[in-house]
Amino acid sequence: MKISLDSLKIVVCHLGTGGSSVAAIRNGHSIDTSMGYTPLPGLVMSTRCGDIDPMLAVYLMTAYGYRSDDVMDLLSRKSGLLGVSGFSSDIRDIVHRIDGKEEQSVLAFRMYIHRLKKYIGSYIVELGGLDVLAFTDDIGVHSWEVRESVCEGMKWCGIDLEKMVNRQVTGDTASLLSSQRSRVHIVTIPTDEELIICLEGAKLLGTEHASTL
Repeated sequence: MKISLDSLKIVVCHLGTGGSSVAAIRNGHSIDTSMGYTPLPGLVMSTRCGDIDPMLAVYLMTAYGYRSDDVMDLLSRKSGLLGVSGFSSDIRDIVHRIDGKEEQSVLAFRMYIHRLKKYIGSYIVELGGLDVLAFTDDIGVHSWEVRESVCEGMKWCGIDLEKMVNRQVTGDTASLLSSQRSRVHIVTIPTDEELIICLEGAKLLGTEHASTL
C-alpha cells in the first residue's frame, strides 16, 4: 500500500460467530471500539443485542417482573440474530433464507448490516478518512454476502468492492478485495486469536518465555 503505519487509518470489522466488534485504528493504535464495559454493546451479534436503549432493562423489570439475571440472559444469550430471526444465531443460516423473502431473516440481516455500516461510517468521520477497511474472524472472512452488503453504497467515502473477487475468496489467506477505482484498500485477514493470546501471555510472564515460542 506504500503507506507508513504511522499514518494509516484503519477500520477493522471483527465479525465472529459469537461476539463481533469494530475498531478504529490510527497510527497503529486503536482509538475506539464498538464494545464497552462488557462485550454486550455495539454490533448486532449472534445472541448479544448490541446497542439498545438502557431503559429497556428497567421497563422489563418493572412491567414484566424480570429479575436482573433474566435481563442479562435475555440480552446476552437470546437477542441479536437469534432473537430477531427467531430460529438461528448463525448468519449463514439467515442468509440462506433471505432469497425466500422470509420476513424475520430479512429483518435480522438488514439490522446486522445497518449497525455495522453505522459504526464504519462514524469511525471514518472520527479518523478523518480511511485507508484500509479490514474484515476478519469467521463471518468477516467467509461471508461474501456480508462484505458485499456492507460495502454497498459506500463509494462516497472511497470504498469500492470488486464483487467477483469478493465472491471467490476462500478466507484461508489474506486477500485484497477492492477495485482499482477504490481509494480504500478492502482486505480480508484470517485471525489466529489463540496465538495472539499466547504471545500476550508470554509478554506478561517475561521475555524469556516469549523467546521460546
